[in-house]
Amino acid sequence: MSRNIVEIFRLSFHLGGRVILRDVSVAIHEGEWVSIVGPNGAGKTTLLKCLGRIHKVGKGQIRIAGKPQEKYCQKDLARLVTYVPQANGPAPPFTTCEFVRMGRYPYPALYTHVGTEGSCWSRVTEPRTQWRGSLFEPRSGVSGTTQR
Repeated sequence: MSRNIVEIFRLSFHLGGRVILRDVSVAIHEGEWVSIVGPNGAGKTTLLKCLGRIHKVGKGQIRIAGKPQEKYCQKDLARLVTYVPQANGPAPPFTTCEFVRMGRYPYPALYTHVGTEGSCWSRVTEPRTQWRGSLFEPRSGVSGTTQR
């Protein structure tokens, strides 16, 4: 039996006096793939930002791996929840490898070993051969999917 890895209970969020999320509840089981769909302005991104503590939850509770979200320090939460926004402008001047290395920041022991092109190549892309051509190119030169 799988456990709930994410639990959201009666989450509400207001921004500028406007209700963005009202009484949202969901349980996501470990290993489960979930899609969040809805029209523009429905609150999909806001829900993800609340999950990653980018937005402070107004009402309700979020539990991650059985623990209340507010009990995690930011670094520990970053090990469990990652949010990569859709780019709305030019990509920052980082290579794909540099961008991936930034995502490894919550793991200092691993982060220090991903300092050279060779180690980044082997640790990050060994199973992902389709990235090899774009690994050390600026992110602005690769597709939006590869950027994310």
